[in-house]
Amino acid sequence: MLLALLAAVLTTAAAVTAVVAPTWRDASPGPPARPSAAPAGPKVGDCLDFPSGRPVFIDARVVDCARPHEAELLVTYDMPAGPYSNGARLAYLGREECQRRFRERFGSETPFPGGEAVVLYPMQVAWEGGDRTMRCAAATAMGSTVTGSIAGRAVQARLWTELKVGDCFHTLANAGSSVRLADCGEPHDGQVTRIVPFSGSSYPGKRTVQRIAAAECSLHNSVVARRAGTPVKGWYTFPGQSNWEYQGERTSVCYVTGRLRTSLVG
Repeated sequence: MLLALLAAVLTTAAAVTAVVAPTWRDASPGPPARPSAAPAGPKVGDCLDFPSGRPVFIDARVVDCARPHEAELLVTYDMPAGPYSNGARLAYLGREECQRRFRERFGSETPFPGGEAVVLYPMQVAWEGGDRTMRCAAATAMGSTVTGSIAGRAVQARLWTELKVGDCFHTLANAGSSVRLADCGEPHDGQVTRIVPFSGSSYPGKRTVQRIAAAECSLHNSVVARRAGTPVKGWYTFPGQSNWEYQGERTSVCYVTGRLRTSLVG
């Protein structure tokens, strides 16, 4: 089964100009496959490495989940029958659907902190042979690996836009788009104090968005700081124009950080 692999970064819609058909490899030794046999695709629960790198994968290697690896195949689904559109279109549709299914199952588009969705979709020859299977894998942040399967464990990674008021979290090095949820009764780095919604379809401009976020968040963060009993700093996020227009982000996250050991939000 011939597949084309495309990494769709969850926070950025990346343009891809070329996709190369992969050769699936199994890390365990064994007799070579017959030349006439089509390469077998990975299954849900398989862990993967990408010897040829990212974001366009020439091949992938199925590896033991007990050893450090770059990704795990978590979800598959079938596309409806119809003519083959093109790889870029399938990649776009796959990214959207993989994100939705990750949110539904794990509560986050990024089961790995700072990671990305890897969309494996059929090439035209496979599609015309009846293959409609789309495969959704979660990959670690560039340059990092994970040990063990995540399919059966609670995923604690969250994008900033996925956080809720009262969520406590640990900040993560080299994963600026993600945090890791924490028990508010245990030591943690920060807590969300308010979510500021924006309305309208047109981006009002960076200065306007930042001014509104700063005013709202300063108010709520200062209230939390007064009752904290420990030094805290107030912060906020706000959507840039590209996130507003392409990712549909319409909120700012107000939060405080410090050496926190309890919830500061009633």
